Amino acid sequence: MGHQDLGAGERTITTLCRMCEQGCGMEVSLSPDGRPVRVQGDKRHPYSRGWLCVKGLAALDFFSSPRRITTPLVRQGDGRLQPASWEEALDHAARELHRLRETYGPQSLAIYHGEGVGHQEIKSYMKRFANVYGTPNFMGVGSLCNAARTMADTLTLGQVTRPDIPNTRFLMVWGGNPLVSNEPTPPLEMRRLARRAATLVVVDPRRTPTARLADYHLAVRPGTDGVLAANLL
Repeated sequence: MGHQDLGAGERTITTLCRMCEQGCGMEVSLSPDGRPVRVQGDKRHPYSRGWLCVKGLAALDFFSSPRRITTPLVRQGDGRLQPASWEEALDHAARELHRLRETYGPQSLAIYHGEGVGHQEIKSYMKRFANVYGTPNFMGVGSLCNAARTMADTLTLGQVTRPDIPNTRFLMVWGGNPLVSNEPTPPLEMRRLARRAATLVVVDPRRTPTARLADYHLAVRPGTDGVLAANLL
């Protein structure tokens, strides 16, 4: 990260948005007391070039939300969650994990991992923990999300790839809306497709902003994607 002073004690930090795996460039303006007061896209970022989706632009709403959890919570005997220190929370977790393993065996523990700060890194940490604890019951949303794509890319090409949008002559967007959020396709590149006579096809039940830009919008009925895929094959 870098930073620059803006005068009157305010400064800007250059960082990345971690709302998803795309990691778009972000500039965060800080007040004199160090609190973020403004976010915008980093125009110098080689990939996103100043663009942020609605999630990145709403980062301050997440940060300042009164519902944001800022301290560990431990469930008491009456079922209520009570604030606790990190030491109390970790001690409680350790006691329960030991009790569970000693009473029912390690396979009685199931771990469902989410996407915390750092995105995929939490998966590696939790998988290692499951291995040391002795449970094979490790799961997440990946089996319904990106695991198949990651495996196919890695086995075929050696790593997870990004589509070469600036040079493609035909782009099919299936169930995505990159003009709005979370896609490996900056909106600027999407709009350049028409200028160089490239064809854009969008498969989506809804007429999304990306579908409105498309040369062909295939508005399939929900649940019939497989029929379309079979006909394409």
